Amino acid sequence: YFRNLMHGKRVLELGAGTGLIGLFAAKLCSPKEMILTDLESHINLLKQNAQRIGGENDQHCEAISYDWENDSPIGEPFDVILGGD
Repeated sequence: YFRNLMHGKRVLELGAGTGLIGLFAAKLCSPKEMILTDLESHINLLKQNAQRIGGENDQHCEAISYDWENDSPIGEPFDVILGGD
């Protein structure tokens, strides 16, 4: 089910932390684009993981600093938004 939901789509993960869920989804579901977000204080490890794990198999995987209480919207609308706590 999840493969069909995200395959070829623009996917956003809010509060990604280390990126485990978003990077796993990127590997399993082959989205067109996976944007992983977290606060500036957490972004270094997230960027390292996205480059190390998410950049394989021609998948566009990017980590950016984002505070949904203060920042403006991120580019074009997303097809799927992941979030957890």
